[in-house]
Order: sequence, then structure tokens, then C-alpha cells
Amino acid sequence: LVVAPEKNGRIPVQLMQIYGKTLAAKPANLRNASKINGSKEVGVEDALTKRMPKPLSRCLFVKSPQYVTSNLLILLPGLGDNAVAYAKLAKALNLPQTVCIALNPPIEIPLDMGYQWFESFEADMTLIKPKKGDHRRLDSLIKTRRMLQHALYVLSETFDVPVSRIFLLGFSQGAIASVDAGLHPPKGYGKIGGVIAISSSILEEQILHDSKDAKTEKTKEGQDTERVEAVSTPFYVTHGTEDDRVPVGTARAHVAYLRQLLARRNSMTDRKTSGKYPKSPHLERADEKEELCTYREYKKRHEMIKSREESRDLHKFFAKHLYLRNLAMENHPDIIDVSKHPEILHQLQAQRNGDNVVPIT
Repeated sequence: LVVAPEKNGRIPVQLMQIYGKTLAAKPANLRNASKINGSKEVGVEDALTKRMPKPLSRCLFVKSPQYVTSNLLILLPGLGDNAVAYAKLAKALNLPQTVCIALNPPIEIPLDMGYQWFESFEADMTLIKPKKGDHRRLDSLIKTRRMLQHALYVLSETFDVPVSRIFLLGFSQGAIASVDAGLHPPKGYGKIGGVIAISSSILEEQILHDSKDAKTEKTKEGQDTERVEAVSTPFYVTHGTEDDRVPVGTARAHVAYLRQLLARRNSMTDRKTSGKYPKSPHLERADEKEELCTYREYKKRHEMIKSREESRDLHKFFAKHLYLRNLAMENHPDIIDVSKHPEILHQLQAQRNGDNVVPIT
């Protein structure tokens, strides 16, 4: 897009819509004005730790390379892990215009064994095995979901970034918490920008409780396990073909369930708006399933991003979904964001309507 230069002190009529901003050539008297500064990273760490849910306040921040906050990436470690390694991952990803926040899981594991996103151990410290009618892990996950919903609200308000530009990246148990949060965004804030789930995606109890005879069943937390709002959040799930903790067959079944769940919710929304009950096309077309939830497999065990191929594919996902401002255009000396100067916007609109106006000099 090109802006015509000023002529006789008049602002050109052309308006440009760039990433939601209305821009025009900067008038002469504002040529020396400061450049647009969209960074709100400085000084927010202390405020955030006070407003975040206390169990999630132990977090690490990684500033965006350009010191501009257009997106947020929240990293959720796996069982027993902490935020330190994931802060290093955030630096390695080097995502443009993206502030990264690595969270510690909220629940301590006994015997100083680290942290967890939901209750995972029996009294004898063996792992809880999923079974129908046992709500312990699901109840615990719902509590974590509420904390993450509040954390998303706080992060969105603090950084002035809509929830639709907040991304979640989780590994193993953190992946389960990420997917669950993506399915249940904060009420009234719309969809989450995207969810990346590595080496897990769905808690087994969610599938066990999602059956015809359990559709009205409620957990101890009082929330219907069947109730999931329709979302258009993009989900990106990866798994290792040599995973010895979550077999690849289980991972495929979980992704199939997630795709059907997303399609079912969107289909239910269509019914409410149309008053009809059409057969959902999402359950029939593989390409639309792919749009709802992308799934990739790599030759690896139960581990984080390992190969160049996996890293490249992840960056392709971010390249498709990140919101990026045109900083070169915004900071051009002859360009100004007229939304911050109503008198200029008024003159532009008057010129467009053919009115006689006194040019701004």
C-alpha cells in the first residue's frame, strides 16, 4: 500500500486499514512526533504476580524480540517439571511480537517431586489409573481450568491483548490442561488464539464420562462434563511414534475424540442459530477435521520438540495464526495512526465527502 505525499498542506484522502489500524500520511506539524510504541512489557511482572491466581503466580517472562506485545504464548510444563526449561524453550522459539509466560503447575507433588496440573497419585504414590466413575483427576483438572481461565483474563487485561491472541503450548500433562483450557475459554472473551499440545491431548476420564448414559452426569465440582462451548480455536497436536508412556494408538484415539467433540459443538451451535438439525459435515470430511485439529507424528519418545522437522512444522502453525503488526509502516516518519488524532480523521472524512475544510498545517 502506498500513501500519496501531501499536496499544499492537505492530507491525502487515502486511508489504509492495516492490521485494524487506520493510517494516513502524517501532517507536517506532527512529523517530529514520537513513533508508535505498542510495548506494555515493562513493569508488568510485579502487577501480574499479584493479580494471577496464587498457585500460578510462580511464572517466568520472556519478552518479545521487538519489545512489542501483539501476542502472548503461555507454556505449560509436564508432570513434575517447572517453568525454567520452558522459558528457555520460549527464547529458542523466538516468536515475533510475542511475550512468553512459562507457568509452574499449580499443585505440589508430595515428597518434593515437583508440580502437577491435576491430582495424579494414589496415597502410595502410584499413578491413578483412569476408570469410569472415578472423578478425582477430572475434578482436579476442572479446578485448574478455572485458575487458567482467570489467568487468561488477567494476562489479557494487563498486556491489553485480546484472548484471541493468546496461545497455549503444553507438554504431556500440560498439554491436557492446555486443550481443556482451549475448550473452555473465559466466559465472554471469545476463543483462544491457538493450542499446541505435545505428547498428550485429552484426559482419559473425559472420554469415559462422555457416553450416552453419562450425558447429564456431574462431577464433584458441579460442572457437567458434557458441556463444552463451540470454539473455533485451532488445535495443533503432536505425538511420538515411539512414545512409551502414551502409546501412539491412544494418542490417535484421543485426537479422533477431540475432532468429533469440536465438530459436535460447532454443529450444535449451527442448530441453535438455524433451528434445524443438519448432519454435521465436519464428521465426514477429512480436510475439515484437519482444520479443526491438526495432528502430526514424529519419530521420538515421550519428549518435547526434538527434530528440525517438528520445530519447522510448529513455526508454520504460528506463522499461520500469529497476529503481527506492520512495524515498519507504523514507524514510518510520514505515517500516523489517525485513530489517536480525531481532528485529522474528521478532516479526512470531510475531504472524502467533498466538503470544504481548512487543511491542517
